[in-house]
Amino acid sequence: MNLILKVSLLESDAQFETEATLDHYFYHDNTAPFLALRMIQRLGSSNPSPRYVLTVAMAFKEGKYTTNGVIFGSGDYGDLRAFFAAIYLDKEARSVVLDADPSMGSLREPIIKLLSVLRSMEFNSKSPVTRFSNLMTKIGQTSHSFESVFSFFLPEFKPSGRVGDATLSSPEATLLDMPRIVGILNGLQSTVKYGLTSCDGGFGTQNYCRRYLPSPSGVLEYGKNNSTFTSESFEGPSLIGGLDNTWVGRDYRSHTEFGEVVEDPTSQMNHVYSPFYSNAGRFYSPSISMLENTVVKFQYYATAEKSGGCIGYTSGDDRLLYSEWMHCDANTNSAPNIMRTVDNWISCQFLVPNSVPNFRIVIGNRANSAGTPYFDNVTISSGTETTCTGVVMGTLDSPGKLGFSMEVVDALATLLTAGRLSQKHRNIIREAYDKELSADDGLKIAQQLVLTTAEFHTTNVVKSMDTTRPTVSFPPSSHKPYRAVVYMMFSGGCDSFNMLTPYQCTKGDKDLYEEYVDVRQQVALSLQDLLPIEASNQICEKFGVHRDLKAVHKLYNEEDLLFFANTGVMSQPVNKQNYNLLTATQLFAHNHMQREAKRVDPYDQASGTGVLGRMADILNNRGHNVGSFSVDRYSVALVGEPGMSTSPMVVNRNGVPDIYLDDTTDYLASLHNETANDSGYFGETWSSSLMESLGNNEALGTALRNTQVGIDFPDSYLARQLETVARLIATRETRGVDTDTFYIETGGFDTHSNVEEHLSNRFNEANEGIDAFVVELKRMGVWNNVTTIQTSDFARTLNPNGGDGTDHAWGGNYLMFGGSVKGGKILGEYPDDLTDEGPLTLGRGRMIPSTPWDAVFKGIAGWLGVPNDKMNDVLPNLENFDSFSFDVDDMFGSVPPPPPPSTNPTPSPKTSEPTASPSKAPVLTGAPTRETNAPTKKTVEPTQSPTSSPNPTPSPKTPEPTASPSKAPVLTGAPTRETNAPTKETVEPTKSPSVVTATTTSPTSSPNPTPSPKTPEPTASPSKAPVLTGAPTRETNAPIKEMVDATKSPSVVTAPTTSSPTSDCFDDDSYLFRRDPAKDCAWVARNPGSRCWKYDDTINSFISQKCKKTCATCSCNDEKWMFKGNPNKNCAWGGAEKGTWEWASYNI
Repeated sequence: MNLILKVSLLESDAQFETEATLDHYFYHDNTAPFLALRMIQRLGSSNPSPRYVLTVAMAFKEGKYTTNGVIFGSGDYGDLRAFFAAIYLDKEARSVVLDADPSMGSLREPIIKLLSVLRSMEFNSKSPVTRFSNLMTKIGQTSHSFESVFSFFLPEFKPSGRVGDATLSSPEATLLDMPRIVGILNGLQSTVKYGLTSCDGGFGTQNYCRRYLPSPSGVLEYGKNNSTFTSESFEGPSLIGGLDNTWVGRDYRSHTEFGEVVEDPTSQMNHVYSPFYSNAGRFYSPSISMLENTVVKFQYYATAEKSGGCIGYTSGDDRLLYSEWMHCDANTNSAPNIMRTVDNWISCQFLVPNSVPNFRIVIGNRANSAGTPYFDNVTISSGTETTCTGVVMGTLDSPGKLGFSMEVVDALATLLTAGRLSQKHRNIIREAYDKELSADDGLKIAQQLVLTTAEFHTTNVVKSMDTTRPTVSFPPSSHKPYRAVVYMMFSGGCDSFNMLTPYQCTKGDKDLYEEYVDVRQQVALSLQDLLPIEASNQICEKFGVHRDLKAVHKLYNEEDLLFFANTGVMSQPVNKQNYNLLTATQLFAHNHMQREAKRVDPYDQASGTGVLGRMADILNNRGHNVGSFSVDRYSVALVGEPGMSTSPMVVNRNGVPDIYLDDTTDYLASLHNETANDSGYFGETWSSSLMESLGNNEALGTALRNTQVGIDFPDSYLARQLETVARLIATRETRGVDTDTFYIETGGFDTHSNVEEHLSNRFNEANEGIDAFVVELKRMGVWNNVTTIQTSDFARTLNPNGGDGTDHAWGGNYLMFGGSVKGGKILGEYPDDLTDEGPLTLGRGRMIPSTPWDAVFKGIAGWLGVPNDKMNDVLPNLENFDSFSFDVDDMFGSVPPPPPPSTNPTPSPKTSEPTASPSKAPVLTGAPTRETNAPTKKTVEPTQSPTSSPNPTPSPKTPEPTASPSKAPVLTGAPTRETNAPTKETVEPTKSPSVVTATTTSPTSSPNPTPSPKTPEPTASPSKAPVLTGAPTRETNAPIKEMVDATKSPSVVTAPTTSSPTSDCFDDDSYLFRRDPAKDCAWVARNPGSRCWKYDDTINSFISQKCKKTCATCSCNDEKWMFKGNPNKNCAWGGAEKGTWEWASYNI
């Protein structure tokens, strides 16, 4: 009884705790605004105003929404009736005036576009359940099925182009790539042409490709001509020539293949039908129900004897098997009756046998002669004979009317674009309608064209200009050596402490593998499940690679693969006490941390760009031809600054999709011309993406069709992507590129349960794909030219959860491989304490990274060809990690030749004043940006006494060595991010907002140096910095004894002896600048931006001291120097706290 009671109490406690947790989330202050913003984005505008969000959030909280005296909701918290009423009925959702605002609106979701077509165009399903095939691949979305709990879109996604330039979000643009643009257009146009089938990229499951026969799965029935055939005047629905009825060609092909409607040879006011030559009947009317004594009357004209015209009937079923000719205009066995006329209209009729239940009229041309036959006014009537004598036609009124095509287009504009379709676009579509011969064909082409427009795919008003968009073409070859980087994302958060684990650890006073087993518990791997590898300069002499990564193990032992230990997204070095305060990225969240792993820009200093995209910008600017490809999805990793590089190209895992837009190709360019500046931003995004995708598809498709790999890749998702990358690399010469960046991604790593089972499956797929990729690259002879870097959102908790899974963590282990990689080692520092008491452990084995992604990508950028003086452009936050960075030769054994020195000492190539219409708003120099609170970069004019130049002149003077001779000069009055204090001099801004002139005596570089008799400062080495004996190195953690000059130059670097400004550094004698131990904290105090370091034997680790200077020691002008966090506080403010803040100079 007691046991039962105890169990009951435990269950009750669990239930109460669960309900309390749910209540906490439900009533949390963030719940209402979070739901309001997300639902408005899904149902209304991508960028709602704060007022709109507040209104919807309050409706959720209060459970009530009132408009025009009508109250929605019960008054209870979370009432969804009030919530959705506020979304749909708010003035921001309904105001027509706001349509004129180009920033309002959104792209429409793919699944919503499909469903809107099926509803408005009256889809009639032929079965109780409508089945769609492979929607996820074709359009990137499907109903009732998500690839992850984060849905299909990134809510804060900013595409390139006007939307991104305006710093607006467009969640749906996440799916706006070439495969999905082509996929949705193929599918929608196939549905219009054939109904629901798989033909021409359709969404159906059956390959039923008959334009004029309804698909057994269902068809669109809007506007369908279901009238009974009584006559055919060939004037068409708009009375400009065409078919009054739906005629078809043989085998249900288009009737345009077998004849045409032309002007009457005797009257320009009339239209007639002229059949093309064919031995069999080719032109069939709709099925006609038989009445007693039915005759078919018609008029016939020929330009010569025996022109070949024939008319008759066939069975009314769908087979179109034979033709029973009744009249022909020559002596032939084809028909029992002869029509004789030259240059004159005659009237005839033929009797249809009463034994035929229903029939179709057939018209043909059976003589390949010089004459031309014409038919007109085909009419169903009653009679008893077949003759061409005394036939009275009577009055025949065409069912069409003038302007009918515009009525159709206007109706489609209302149903499919809510009336947004511009008049210019309506006229283009009307002209296309009128070129089709029948109302049904005209309706189909009009539907297809409307379904391509920006007004359908977005909720924008479009203002199109008359300028066509530029065409896509490949550049000529630059003849530079080829290099490529493949960015491989394991999305979901890879449990990488089971990818690289301790194995044999005898260096310390404990066995790290045993500690690993204790912490990981049931998810720990046994030694039998690990493939051992040797490592130096780590806590363990041997580590274990997961048993399913045999290819990784092999590459490591062949020294073509290395690991990065405990690496991750970082804003600056942190510890357990300050990580939450000093980290800009939202930790442990898939979208934020994965996005930052791709961007490597935590303070958003290069907004909207990715790390590979910024590399491409630099390389393009240096004369390289760079290709950028993402497989199956858009990735911000490849995005550069607008206008600096071409937009990344998205391909699918099989290459490029086939395009089936032949019916609309002639009209697409004019429907998607360039748009005015005040045209809707989302509409412009759709049109530019569409035309670029079609151009890329055509150019790249031709190259890929002629390229095949030499081995069979496995049939896994990752392997297919790697195969596509290999094929793209094989087209490098055709594409004229010398550099490629690729992004691929595979999911399934969010292992909250059964981690080992899921991880084994994922690693097996990765192993097979990597193995095949390596073999193919070696076969192609480009193994040394391609480097692949693997990343993930984050690692996972070392300590498991209750479902044998692991949860979101932070620092993890990653790998990089390639023929140029200096492999067989582990870079970074593997944690030496995996318990919660460890200095890097936040709890449950969440590790603070000891290596930032900035360090990894610095080496990759250098290998790819980015010069050192441009590294801060690629990695805007690199200065925060001076002591963490890897040089190129740390990571690569085969290094590209050093690029020629840059002639521009500034980080940016632009020094001119801003134009009248910049693509971005100009930023005042010295003013903090909204998000970083950091001053922007300044352009410094060179002085007359540079310390280095392309052609230095010897000088007897030896000035103090600089830490980074290739970098731009630092303004003496401008504070840097790391010093937190201004230096001595105040810089007066020039008249140009983009240029600040500094009065310095020692800039580090100059584009046009003035010769001087002074001896330039001796640098440590053109390629490597000097190593001071006695200074600890990163990998050995042990001091050495002698000063070594890497260049073997007689130059001597001496420690400065001049006095330094007041410094808060302690123990200047033992704390040294880590990159050049000849420089101590006194030097750092005069040269801001670096830390002092020393090796502490008691904790076996480096510790740092950052030198600070108080405002009191600066030549501080209270009107110019202000507290960076609050410009209202100047040097006079702060008291004893002055030395702890960051300062900035403002032009006031």
